[in-house]
Amino acid sequence: GHDLGHTPFGHCGEGVLAELLPNGFSHNIQSVRVVEVLEDMNLCKETVDGILTHSWGYKPETPEAQVVQYADKIAYINHDIEDSVRAGVIAESDLPKDCLDYFTTNQSARLGKMIMDIIMTSMDKPNVSMSEEGWHYVTKLRGWMFEHVYLDPVTKAEEKKARNIVQALYEYYSDKLTAYYNKDEIPQVVTDYISGMSDQYAIRRYLDLFIPKPLAEQSN
Repeated sequence: GHDLGHTPFGHCGEGVLAELLPNGFSHNIQSVRVVEVLEDMNLCKETVDGILTHSWGYKPETPEAQVVQYADKIAYINHDIEDSVRAGVIAESDLPKDCLDYFTTNQSARLGKMIMDIIMTSMDKPNVSMSEEGWHYVTKLRGWMFEHVYLDPVTKAEEKKARNIVQALYEYYSDKLTAYYNKDEIPQVVTDYISGMSDQYAIRRYLDLFIPKPLAEQSN
């Protein structure tokens, strides 16, 4: 549930809305809006706390949310490594050697070591935490991924296209809704719509709205 409010194209799309909206945009806050306002799901405070504070920079108030915060970090770092290897962006052997020595190159073993570190470090303690050594290597892997994958020139080139799609959709719907909502309501209405889109749906809407179709297709 923590990513219910995430924009298409992940943090790239989130950055676009953060720049366009008067009060900024954070997908975790939007996710809370989805469960509390748009869907009114009547969730317990631990669940809402986990949704709100899973992101870096937010302090969980409950042990359940502390678990979610660590689980999110572990999940996306490992998934992004495996996705990047499959896509040929990196090889497993490219990862920092000390991280490979600490976690091994096997995804399952790497995940298991991270998870067991948190369990053993948190056992019989009031807060959920990771060992200092384990957290050092997790953050080092994250930093390496930012430098070599997230901020890679090829990745950034694709990100620019994604940013253009989100911005174009936001501006288009903001203009179209002037006849139905007052000016102050439009940013939130458009944000609710766009942040609920998948990558593929956003691309389809962009193609439908901005890319001409061949006459043969229009007549079918």
